[in-house]
Amino acid sequence: MKIITNGFALLFFVFAVIQLNDPDPLYWILVYGGTSAILIARGFGKRNQFWTGVCVGVVLAGVISTAPSFTQYVSSDTFLSILSNMQDQNYVENSREFIGLVISLIVLAVHAITRSN
Repeated sequence: MKIITNGFALLFFVFAVIQLNDPDPLYWILVYGGTSAILIARGFGKRNQFWTGVCVGVVLAGVISTAPSFTQYVSSDTFLSILSNMQDQNYVENSREFIGLVISLIVLAVHAITRSN
């Protein structure tokens, strides 16, 4: 379990670093960096349910705000549009963000409900 936790911590750290060139980096760095920090702390045997709850709340707010765009993407006929440029389809960027947030939410939920390493 520790290898998986550390692997996800590294993955979310990389996600946070990639957001440095995003037009709105602060939220994304906090979300992905926060997820990474929580997992890194867990790797050292530390758990803080308060900060995990705060991070889950911030991620959940993002999921709720991007869900309409993801719904629009799912109802579109162009599933591969998520892999292309976002020039004419505003919902593509939000759909990508939705997917990242859902991954973060799942990882945080698993962290919150499982026992320490």
